[in-house]
Amino acid sequence: MERKIAPQLREDEVARWLDDFSTKMGKPSEAEKAFFDRRRSLAQGVGLEANGNLICDNDQTTFDGKC
Repeated sequence: MERKIAPQLREDEVARWLDDFSTKMGKPSEAEKAFFDRRRSLAQGVGLEANGNLICDNDQTTFDGKC
């Protein structure tokens, strides 16, 4: 197995990479959508409230182990 070191990127390449990365990370993937759809169907916590606590999808109440 050959190990390769990543090349140094030029400034314009870094900017292009960052733009592409930001675009990809700005939207959930199909796998992420499926993951959260499944959590909703199982009535598990599906998000975070302002204080960082898990919340339920139904009425945005704090997650206590069951929604």
